[in-house]
Amino acid sequence: ETLFSALSYLFKFLYRYLIDDVDTVFDMYKAFLSHKKPFVRQFAAESFAFIIRKLPTETREAYIRNFVSSVDKTSSNDYIHGLSEVFFYSMKGIKSKFTSQSKVVFKIILTTIEKIENEDEDDRMARFQLVTHIMKSLRKWSDEDSGGELY
Repeated sequence: ETLFSALSYLFKFLYRYLIDDVDTVFDMYKAFLSHKKPFVRQFAAESFAFIIRKLPTETREAYIRNFVSSVDKTSSNDYIHGLSEVFFYSMKGIKSKFTSQSKVVFKIILTTIEKIENEDEDDRMARFQLVTHIMKSLRKWSDEDSGGELY
């Protein structure tokens, strides 16, 4: 927990530099996102979601597409859960609400999955699992008033 608190503070104060090289940061974070212990994945997802929220609008879509495309049939269930938590925490607001960019982020995820060509059924199922986990988390977080925004 202390490690992720330190990383969170580093992200908070150095995010301007980190967003210039998000792919490298993401590659390093994959180990945390695919960790066997759920609390490690959760802390990693919460801290990396901050970076996604801070990405400039013009580059956010390309990075999200890259992250979604990283899921395939060789991805572990732990990695799929970890990445789904990243997307959930990047859309999660306060008091059962969502951030202003939630609709955009969720639409990018869905259109990315739809547009991927030449994938086999196992890759498609892995990405379907990703979306399923995201939707379950969003549904648990939202209430009747805010849930309709996204769905």
